[in-house]
Amino acid sequence: MVRLRATGCSDPSGRGHAVSFNNDAENVTGRFDANRVRSVADHQDGQTLTATYTVQASDYTGGTGLFFVQCAATVKTAAFGVTPPR
Repeated sequence: MVRLRATGCSDPSGRGHAVSFNNDAENVTGRFDANRVRSVADHQDGQTLTATYTVQASDYTGGTGLFFVQCAATVKTAAFGVTPPR
């Protein structure tokens, strides 16, 4: 399980932000593949976004996974590796 926390997101309407995970973000052909990009439900408290993502066996692609947090036009990323399922 991965817990995300992003601060400094000024989004008074609550509709100008998004959190997502791409399990093979460096693979150009897979960047917009719905089977690789997953929306992550989040909770907004003031200017702080929190989210929890449960890693799935299908997230192991051998590539680099990335979490994305977008607030208005600003996008931040964090690399994340998934080890092979046992």
